[in-house]
Amino acid sequence: MKCLEKTPARRYPTAQAIADDLRCFLEGRPILARPSPIWEKAVKWGRRRPARACALAGAAAAVAVFLAGILYYDSLLRAGVRTARTAKAEADRNARVALEQRNLALKALDKLVFEVQERLGETPATRSLRRSLLDTAIAGLDEIASSTEASSSNLSRAVAHQKLGEIYRQLGRSTEGSRQFEQAVRLAEQLATAAPEDLAVKDCLSRSHVGLGEIHLRADRIDLALGHFHQVLELAEEIAAADPGRPSARRGLLEAYVRLGRAQGFHGDFGEARAWFLKSLPLAKQWSVDQPGDADAAAMLAWCYRKIADMSKLSGDLDEARSDYVRAIAVGRESLKSHPTDLKIKTHLAAALDDLAKVLPRRHDPAEASSLYAEAETLFAEAVESDPENADVRVMLVHAQYDRARLQRDLSHFSEAASTYRRTIETLNRIPREGLTAPAPHDFLEVEVLERELADCEAAPLALEALPSLLARPARDACRLLPARVRLLNALGSTADALDTVEAVCSVVADTAEDRAALTTAIGECVRVLSGPRSAGPAETRVTALRRRCAERIGSLLARSLERGFPTAPAPNTIRP
Repeated sequence: MKCLEKTPARRYPTAQAIADDLRCFLEGRPILARPSPIWEKAVKWGRRRPARACALAGAAAAVAVFLAGILYYDSLLRAGVRTARTAKAEADRNARVALEQRNLALKALDKLVFEVQERLGETPATRSLRRSLLDTAIAGLDEIASSTEASSSNLSRAVAHQKLGEIYRQLGRSTEGSRQFEQAVRLAEQLATAAPEDLAVKDCLSRSHVGLGEIHLRADRIDLALGHFHQVLELAEEIAAADPGRPSARRGLLEAYVRLGRAQGFHGDFGEARAWFLKSLPLAKQWSVDQPGDADAAAMLAWCYRKIADMSKLSGDLDEARSDYVRAIAVGRESLKSHPTDLKIKTHLAAALDDLAKVLPRRHDPAEASSLYAEAETLFAEAVESDPENADVRVMLVHAQYDRARLQRDLSHFSEAASTYRRTIETLNRIPREGLTAPAPHDFLEVEVLERELADCEAAPLALEALPSLLARPARDACRLLPARVRLLNALGSTADALDTVEAVCSVVADTAEDRAALTTAIGECVRVLSGPRSAGPAETRVTALRRRCAERIGSLLARSLERGFPTAPAPNTIRP
């Protein structure tokens, strides 16, 4: 068609051009007669160069696959990003809800530890409820702490353990109390490492060491108690230095002085103990002046006077001891008018009365001492009735009753003494019977001792008869009454009469095996009395001779029994040949 174009410019210019175009057509190349689209040119080029066309096609396919893969994975990535953003938003929302719930739980548990405990007050009536609430708070705080780190919950846990330990200590359950206090110390020390200037942490740590010190002191572990009380003093001084105007700072320092003085006194360092008590007295006086109606301030002032008086008594200055006991009693009685049901004031007043009564018999004033013992027993009994779970108050009541019974016995009021001994034994037996823990043996009485002294008082009307009438009784009756006579006379200070009675015991005739057994036991009881402390003097020579005679008499009784083949009671281990 190009050859027939009317316009010369659009026709082949020469025959050679036509020939070239035909050759191109035959060779499959583009021709001038009809322009080929690009795809057709590509196809024709591929036919002419199949190898290159295949390589180029493969490369193009690979690029296409690569691009397709990129687009596919890009779509997956975009979908994943959208999913992650949705999940993050949901997680953030859940975290906010969980944080809000955790904060609400912490707030509620903190109220159980702090606000609710403070409102309930440290009274015996609320002790069981406070203990239950603290157990609940500790369980909740432990659960929160196991899932997340929270310093506020750790502080609450530490305070809860400390408060629970104090309740157990008051109940006399020392093992549980120690465990709670040690847990509180561990948590508080961790917090103190992270926040060394936090006064709330130091206060919790100080109170925990106080509890541990009191438990060790009660168990006669004096060195351990001193270690804890020294830490209490160090913490109290740090708190007072950091915040001098804080009301509890002065109180903490005052209590640290008194507790350290008590421990030093138990340790036998009376001079050191007195120095600590004298250091505490100005603080106690200032506290009472600043808060004249405060029961705790009055109780602490009375306590300071009592402890200073104790040191004077131990050093032999009975006049100074009596003056300080009288001051403690005056403070207690005045405060009791305003706070008639306060347990601390009652116990401090009763203890001061009992302590003063112990000094007065040495000043030959038994009537006043008897009155003081009676008032002390009444106050302690009221305190026990108000707080029957408090083991410490029970122990104080036992001591007051025992002191009163001994005074009545020394005044030869044997019927009254026997009645008081029975009350003492009943009070002592109720401590383990009601699940309370008694203190260390050195600070307590044994039921066997009380029962023996009770038996002496019951036998006193007969035991104090004339010695010849006692020796005229049957051997077994004489062997029962004569040792009681020795103990009573020794307690009444009639040493010469007591030694005469021991000689009489050694002269009792025992014909039967039962009589020999009773006589052996009686002589052993006399030796036990002779082995007690006494001042050196002429009587000591006679005591030594009597101990030797008692040993010889017991030996002859045993030998006689063995010769006849009769069993007899073993000689007491107090006998020394």
